[in-house]
Amino acid sequence: MNYAIMKIKIKNFQCIKEITIDNLNRSKWIFLLGDNSNGKTAFLQALTIGICGIKNAGHLLEGQNSCQIAVTLSINNRNKNNVIKRIPKENTWSSVSRPDYFCSYGPSRLQVQDINFDQHLIDSDRSLLNQQGNLLNIEDWIRRHKLREDSNTLARIRYKNVIKLFERVLPNVSKIVLEDDQIFYIENGYKATIHQIGSGHKTILSMVGDIVIRLFEMQPKESEPENLSGIVVIDELDLHLHPINQKNLPEILSALFPNIQFICSTHSPIPLLGAPKNSTFFVVERDRQKSITTVRDYEIDISNLQPNTLLTSPLFGMESIRSVQNSIFSEFRTENDYREYLHRKKRDESLKQYAEKGIHLPEDLMDIIYD
Repeated sequence: MNYAIMKIKIKNFQCIKEITIDNLNRSKWIFLLGDNSNGKTAFLQALTIGICGIKNAGHLLEGQNSCQIAVTLSINNRNKNNVIKRIPKENTWSSVSRPDYFCSYGPSRLQVQDINFDQHLIDSDRSLLNQQGNLLNIEDWIRRHKLREDSNTLARIRYKNVIKLFERVLPNVSKIVLEDDQIFYIENGYKATIHQIGSGHKTILSMVGDIVIRLFEMQPKESEPENLSGIVVIDELDLHLHPINQKNLPEILSALFPNIQFICSTHSPIPLLGAPKNSTFFVVERDRQKSITTVRDYEIDISNLQPNTLLTSPLFGMESIRSVQNSIFSEFRTENDYREYLHRKKRDESLKQYAEKGIHLPEDLMDIIYD
């Protein structure tokens, strides 16, 4: 990867007293797991401040004069060390140069705004640090490139490639068409505008669109989305998404952007089922009695685990996945999937009918049925 996070050290930032994690550049996908209020968002915000500086983070650093954030980055195989700390004599904070390869996203990703290719394009940390969802408007970008495609070869190639990209990444959208300056999404056979598509589609469209706009503008020679390089941070990756799309999104993003390192948080085990090989999973834990937040890698191989196993593993920490409506343990179903459940349910009903009629099946047949 041309750009990757190698190490981060956080001291005295919000609920985090001291955390150090290194060797992060070994993974293209890094997942943060953990209960609400344990510090996942705080960790991602500290990481973002360490990369982008304090410009949009003043409200997060108020009264935290002993805070220090150090981030080591790999940029084209060279190390870059960023340090954010308070400088008492100057009554200010240390500064870092703002990057042109970084995007970060808070949980609010449904609102977009007209493209502003000056300050907002540079402030790629605003969404996560301020928890505002005003992302750059990909539909506006598409219209502009459509108007320029006859006279500008790069604009024509980018326009066509971005249309193809969204036809791949948006679930159930088979085609995207531009008619009289209006963009329509053919969604399950229905012709919809951006205001009519579901929240899941909209959050993917706005976030991926923002990534495309920023990195294309910062890497002006690139025409193929798959050649874009950078680092992307996403808080609550699973938000607004159906479980099918939660599983597919990491795999799709990896295919569309093979040169981007993704760092994301999630409350769902489903995105882990689509996690690429060599992904890393950290659990953000908080000892509320000692007021200490830690980040732990349990080194669990998830490649052969199902959601029920993931939920009861240390990654999610659920003690039980039994429904609260289940009062008879012997009736609790443990099949691997719903088809197997239906098959066994039908089999058990048939055996019950035989028993009620006084029909006794041979033992060797019973062994085959219950095998």
